[in-house]
Amino acid sequence: MEVILFNMKRKRLMIPGPTEVSDEALECMSLPIQPHYGDKWMEIYTETQKKLRKIFKTENDIIIYTATGSGAIESAISSAIDPGDKVLICHNGYFSQRLIDMVQLWGGEPVILEARLNQSFDTSKVTETINLYTDLKMIAMVHVETSTGVENNIKQICDIANKNNIVTLVDCVASLGGTELNVDDWHVDFAATGSQKCFESPAGLSFLSVSEKAWDAVSQKKSKIGGWYLNLSNIRKYQKKWSHWHSHGPNTAPVSLYLALNVSLDRILKEGLGERIMRHEKMTGAVRKTLETLGLKLFADDKIASKTLTSFLLPEKINALDFIGLMREKYDIFVSGDVGYVDNQLIRLGHMGITASASFLTPTFEALEASLNSLNFEFSERNAKKIFTENI
Repeated sequence: MEVILFNMKRKRLMIPGPTEVSDEALECMSLPIQPHYGDKWMEIYTETQKKLRKIFKTENDIIIYTATGSGAIESAISSAIDPGDKVLICHNGYFSQRLIDMVQLWGGEPVILEARLNQSFDTSKVTETINLYTDLKMIAMVHVETSTGVENNIKQICDIANKNNIVTLVDCVASLGGTELNVDDWHVDFAATGSQKCFESPAGLSFLSVSEKAWDAVSQKKSKIGGWYLNLSNIRKYQKKWSHWHSHGPNTAPVSLYLALNVSLDRILKEGLGERIMRHEKMTGAVRKTLETLGLKLFADDKIASKTLTSFLLPEKINALDFIGLMREKYDIFVSGDVGYVDNQLIRLGHMGITASASFLTPTFEALEASLNSLNFEFSERNAKKIFTENI
């Protein structure tokens, strides 16, 4: 059978995930397959756990799934929520809508607090809602809403939840490793992320930090947890039962993905988490200033803008698909459009992990300017490369 490769020519992934992966991490994927049990495996697993806790900034248990971030999120919801339980969901984008869908599918009752798609949440409204619904079981929210490029004020919301003894669930898939997040200090009970974004590792692994309060919610669940694979009680049972030789849980651990992940985690820790976050912030500022100077409209205000991707709007006269196609086919750079939820003219430019750097962003802006020029965009100023370089 002929093997068809998706992309023979190397293109730069300037999308909000999956992101570029280092050559060292990719090399690990080609090493001989290793077993997911035994002494050597336990060394790999233990080291992975230690590194993840440093990045999550937590002493909590961390569950590692052979799944994407959505699997970790659904595991938390399905394992902690009873049918009829009320879950306050902070909704301002496509991925917070996914939280609503999951809660409904598992029998929970979403209580929806809405904000505009280019806004974060009014914490006074959070408090009002908690006072109105005194039997809330959980508050679920997205840290960085990838569909819009908005960073939500989860620290303040989690603080309110903690004072009211409500379990919190945070989707930090597009933030952890590139944006400030302190799981323990911010009282995040369930924190879910994946390997393929700021962790700059191949897709296929996800991680869930589980606090003692979160474990209590799982143990106090009245109804039987549906399912087996994402069942937190089942996973914990097997981890304890097989703790000396097979700690991943009841299923096969993808050792090759673990090896690649460890290379990426080492890169993060060697750079220093604080320095890494500062790099993301610096590049975000330069990206936003460059887009504005060229004459493009940013979707989110600076105060709530994501540090891992930037969203902007093309003028109505420019077809967004034409722009994305030019970037990809002529200049070998992938950027993303709308997910069908926000605005047809929305463009999402990722700058996370490796791509939050001048070596990736400079050619991206050169291609962006050339593509817009071909589409007869009316620039406020030209020479995107120079503008970007001056603002780094």
